[in-house]
Amino acid sequence: LAYGSADNKIVGNKIYTSYGDSTDSLLNAYVGCPNNTFFDTDVTSTNAIGPKGGMYCGIHSSGCVFKGNRIRGNFARFGLGIESAWVPSTTETLSWAYGADSGLANFANAEMNYVVFQDNVLDITRAGTAAIYIGQHDNVQLRNCRFLTNQVLSNTPAWQLRAYSQNGIAV
Repeated sequence: LAYGSADNKIVGNKIYTSYGDSTDSLLNAYVGCPNNTFFDTDVTSTNAIGPKGGMYCGIHSSGCVFKGNRIRGNFARFGLGIESAWVPSTTETLSWAYGADSGLANFANAEMNYVVFQDNVLDITRAGTAAIYIGQHDNVQLRNCRFLTNQVLSNTPAWQLRAYSQNGIAV
């Protein structure tokens, strides 16, 4: 879901893909997508690199809930990710915007609130990634976001949890 998709419910799906890093995350809510629910969905990526992520919430998408989903396989950057802004000049290689066209600069950056990731199971098999990635960029804050009883089954990712803060804002 992107660019204004609001108040949707994605429930009980099975998603299998063999696409690689040029694809977005498989369960997405970004750029003006508030109050969406992703529940009880199985996501499997079989590509050696994988899409950017399994689940992702970013930029103007307050109030989204990701609950009871199962994410398996290879992902290029993270299994579960959340970001406050897209900053193409970032040096954070796990960021959705890393390496993106500079036209994204200042395109999407507004505080995000009340996003919940709960009871998700992450079995990430690609090394050099993060099971859970939290990125706070450009003085744009994440507020009242919750990460509750998620499970990481594999120790293959470089980070079980990677919290990045540009400009030293507490994450």
